Amino acid sequence: MFEAKLEQAGVLKSVLDAIRELVTDVNFNCDEDGMKLQAMDNSHVALVALQLRASGFGQYRCDRQMTLGINVPSFQKITKCAAPQDILTLRAQDDADILSIVAETLNTDRVAEYEMKMMDIDIEHLGIPETRYDAEVTLPSSEFNRIIRDLKEMGESIRIEATKEGVTFTANGDIGKGSVTLKHNADAKKSLKIAKDKDDDDDVIEIGSDAEKDEDQENPGGSDEDEEGGSKAKKALFKKDPEEDHTQDVTQDTNMDETQDDVKPKVNGTKKGKKSKKVMDDDEEEEEVEEEEAEKDPEEEEEANEDEEDEEDELPKSKKRKLSKKASEKSKKNGKAKAKESKTAKDKKKKEEEEEEDLSVSISLQQSVSLTFSIKYLSNFTKATPLAKRLTLHMSNEVPLLVAYEFDTGYVRYYLAPKIEDD
Repeated sequence: MFEAKLEQAGVLKSVLDAIRELVTDVNFNCDEDGMKLQAMDNSHVALVALQLRASGFGQYRCDRQMTLGINVPSFQKITKCAAPQDILTLRAQDDADILSIVAETLNTDRVAEYEMKMMDIDIEHLGIPETRYDAEVTLPSSEFNRIIRDLKEMGESIRIEATKEGVTFTANGDIGKGSVTLKHNADAKKSLKIAKDKDDDDDVIEIGSDAEKDEDQENPGGSDEDEEGGSKAKKALFKKDPEEDHTQDVTQDTNMDETQDDVKPKVNGTKKGKKSKKVMDDDEEEEEVEEEEAEKDPEEEEEANEDEEDEEDELPKSKKRKLSKKASEKSKKNGKAKAKESKTAKDKKKKEEEEEEDLSVSISLQQSVSLTFSIKYLSNFTKATPLAKRLTLHMSNEVPLLVAYEFDTGYVRYYLAPKIEDD
């Protein structure tokens, strides 16, 4: 028996999109290592090799080697009925001609089951020899997709040339000529990240240094002055300067004798002292009240809780059920809110990681290579862009081009024969 369970149907949907333009009827060879596919297009110009590893499935079982003859357009019609986030399960019995497909939706209890008739396809399995390539270019798959899309408008063929200066894609057609050159830049992401972190650190340092400078300029030796100012302010609350009172008394009444002038400051000072003393007494009383309340709080809370429990006991059973139901609903809502917050944080982090895309271009060159290919096939290869963020072009003179998309659960590799240029 064969059974394979994908946690996300989107992976299989993307794989079928990546091969549907090249092949129609294929054999999926299944064993304990996973699912493999190898097929050529009708013109025998391009070959596609695909693997989905057993470790990439949520559950995988294959009791013995099996071959699943699949019509790609029919298989794609069924998988389109499943959402990208659905759980997709493939099942096939030994020597059976039916493939069972089950799509389960996570948030609901929806389960969709389909059966597809398999085919007996006679396809010769080709051996792909190991080759040491003269040039290997690794670049973002989105960049390769853009280059092919742009140059496709210029002509039907594209020349890829790898040299020490970089890799150049050139298209020449009736309306004109276009070319795109990418240079080796393996540390693009690293340098960008370092520069970003450096800018953030500089901002923090500048803010701190400016604040410290402003403090030093406005208040040199500020700590001592603050302490002195604070002590003076405290003294002013409890004692009034006699000289200031004397000056005020003289302005109010010039005929008053020295005895009266001496008495006034004392009287005023006494009033102030009484006032400040009253303020202090009020503060002490407030503190005592707060302490008493703090001491009483636990007891009062216990009494309040007991009262609530007594009230709940007095309630009828129907109301108790309603209250417990409301409490459970409230806890569920709180749990959902927390889960939503954590999911939002994860999505935000994922989005930031996606935005921080690796834009580097790495070129490994043994010798210069220049080959011409049909841009139509290269355009079909770019259908695998959603599967992997980066791809590698492997080239050697007079050898088929290898375009490799590697992703977590497997790989898709395309081989394309070069065009023979007329002398």
